[in-house]
Amino acid sequence: MEFNEETYNQIDDYLRGVMGKNDILLFEEKMKSNDLLKKEVAINKLLKSAISNDIEREINPDIYEKEEVSKIKLYRNSSEFIEAKKTIEESAKQYFERTDPKQKTIKNKLVYYASIVAAVLLIFLTIRFTGNQEPQNLYNDYKDWDALPSLIVQGHTNLLLSKGELLFEDQKYDDAISIFIQFLEQQKNLGNFKTHPYVVSYTGISHLELGNYQEALKYFDQLEQSSTIDYSRAYWYKALLYIKKSNTPKAKEQLMLILKDEKNYNYSKAKKVLKKLLSKNGL
Repeated sequence: MEFNEETYNQIDDYLRGVMGKNDILLFEEKMKSNDLLKKEVAINKLLKSAISNDIEREINPDIYEKEEVSKIKLYRNSSEFIEAKKTIEESAKQYFERTDPKQKTIKNKLVYYASIVAAVLLIFLTIRFTGNQEPQNLYNDYKDWDALPSLIVQGHTNLLLSKGELLFEDQKYDDAISIFIQFLEQQKNLGNFKTHPYVVSYTGISHLELGNYQEALKYFDQLEQSSTIDYSRAYWYKALLYIKKSNTPKAKEQLMLILKDEKNYNYSKAKKVLKKLLSKNGL
């Protein structure tokens, strides 16, 4: 529904808090009996708040997480957003100037709100799509499965492990997991209860690649709790897992554990990744 200019002015005055007490009471009574007006006021309130410092108060917390709202606020203050918003508003202004003077009053409001809608969409599209792709890119950049020690040792080749490694390299992770579990069960049946850090690593990483995060964590926990010299690999694998899940706080915790000792696995890479995570979060 298109309202007349007087109604739009009343909506503006009401939202800006410049109405007199009697006018507020009358306007609110009018909204009670007019659902379309009430909806229009609610929409305009959200649109206005989207470019103000009240965005956290107006966005429904049941839909958007606090971290998302914080990112939106940060992006709203960025030079990228300010420039984009300026361009949008300038386009709206030029459109209005070319409009028939008789149509200007109502269209002025519509174009103004359309420019805000476009700005709001720009924020959400940037956060939802560009932002959400970053952790996956970081994960892909730093997952270093080629650096995994080979399970095929000259003179001591285990047929199961050889098969499992080849399946892993072919990214047939489900099949690889079955082989690795079969090997570990065999070892237990033979009375060998020691941790096999590389087999455990391959199994956990296979689950990670499949998105089986809880299963992956179980194997990484085994690796971390082992008494082998490779236990610190677990910190790195867990950090990658949390990056893939876009859980930045948890990823930073694991990276900080690595940085406690220069001898820990991927110490240098951990410094680089942590720096990137901190810069992305404006810290």
